[in-house]
Amino acid sequence: MMLRPKELEKIRKKISVENDELDCLTVMCYMGTGKYSKANSMLEKIGKRRNGQLPICVFFYRRAMKQQETDTMEEEKMKKRAKKIVALFLTAGILLSGIAACSNVEGMHLSGSTRKLNVTKEDTGKSGDNVQMLPSDEKSDKIFADSYADFAIKAFQNSYEAGKNTMISPYSVINALAMTANGASGETLEQMESVLCGTADCSLDLLNRELQRLQSSMPKEKNNHLYTANSIWYKDSDENFVPADDFLKLNAEFYQADIFASAFDEKTTKDINRWIDRRTDGMIKDIMDQIPPYAIMYLVNAVAFEGEWQDPYEKEQVHDADFYDIDGNHSTVSMMYSEEYSFLKEEHAVGFIKPYKEGFDFVALLPDENMDIRDYISQMNGETFLKTIAQANDTIVQTGMPKFKAETQKELAEVLDRMGMHDAFDEKLADFSQMGNCKNGDNLYISRVLHRTKIEVNELGTKAGAATVVEVETMGCLEAAENVVLDRPFVYAIIDRENGIPVFIGAVDAL
Repeated sequence: MMLRPKELEKIRKKISVENDELDCLTVMCYMGTGKYSKANSMLEKIGKRRNGQLPICVFFYRRAMKQQETDTMEEEKMKKRAKKIVALFLTAGILLSGIAACSNVEGMHLSGSTRKLNVTKEDTGKSGDNVQMLPSDEKSDKIFADSYADFAIKAFQNSYEAGKNTMISPYSVINALAMTANGASGETLEQMESVLCGTADCSLDLLNRELQRLQSSMPKEKNNHLYTANSIWYKDSDENFVPADDFLKLNAEFYQADIFASAFDEKTTKDINRWIDRRTDGMIKDIMDQIPPYAIMYLVNAVAFEGEWQDPYEKEQVHDADFYDIDGNHSTVSMMYSEEYSFLKEEHAVGFIKPYKEGFDFVALLPDENMDIRDYISQMNGETFLKTIAQANDTIVQTGMPKFKAETQKELAEVLDRMGMHDAFDEKLADFSQMGNCKNGDNLYISRVLHRTKIEVNELGTKAGAATVVEVETMGCLEAAENVVLDRPFVYAIIDRENGIPVFIGAVDAL
């Protein structure tokens, strides 16, 4: 039910005390109904009570007034823009399973070596039925968020290379590995669950369900979206290997995986690269150079994120500034300055949250000046990360963020082995008996895990111009602001706004 200004006035009279929060809410309601003179009158009363120190609602009120004057003009400007500068985060992850000792593919041209299979979702089998029965409730979501954050931070810590601006997408990696785990059994499955799930209450069944829910809930607007695509490619020319129907159907159901049978020749390499290219808007190209002779299956995930800032930067907000890299050397960068309204503080770092228009936030964490970023990253953990986000303070933050680009390509087998996933990469100990079988008794194991990411962060259009002017004008009326300028190495993440989990996480060491 929507409260109207008159109803709020009645509440104010009943409680018979002066209440800044309630008065601010009344002001906002007057604004929403276009009664700006009444809003101004009430603001004057609040100002007198607080000896001129007006609350933060004044900022939003004045900002709204200024925005109302410029919205029409700015909308016309934006329509005329042929190209918008956006923040792009794209990734592709591939799992290659080898034999030891032996949105939408319509319109994509496949070579004669590859054919797409129509795998139905019915008759999924016992494992899939168990997943379907799991409820999507607050308890399951909390278990998943805690487990995912634990995996994400550990994967980042083990992937980080000082001085290389490392970024990974734990979301891409966990999708590809969870599909693979659906074909595992015994100790191999236990180790994969331990690494992917992190907490004792989590299981592969819950992971399947929650990743399916997460994928379906992601924003899919034209300029604000996170697209996820999965596929499985198996060697059709090898009569020795037969993929398990239940394994293919389970991943088709919960991961909407496209299933391809292919000859695993040079044409197949081009088909897989083309599939990834299309699903990352052309940003991730040629991740595969060749198919090893003993490769029998590929499990592929591709993710493409595009987000426009809720409050874009105007050119007047961008200035040259010094950035001091991990070795103390300085370079000149384009620093983007703005005021944000979520301040982060933990034991060894401060930071801020800058929201995108739909569904996601950019998180920046700046380690204390006397703490090396390598030491900061090594002491991070998923629980603290989620807690820091959840306890963000609604405080004005004067921020500076450099424009930056980064690209990372890694082979993750050693990373995952260090995290505890040992048997999956051992040609003798691996147990992927639920994935398929070799008629001659040869064993299946993971031979490589390829991962590539790319990021570009820029200012967005000219719409931020009006917001910049209002922010400067209102600074004198607000409480003292926090100050976080990212002029030395920092950690960043793109988080799902609903539960705070990082879809992308990285560090900027040098520019």
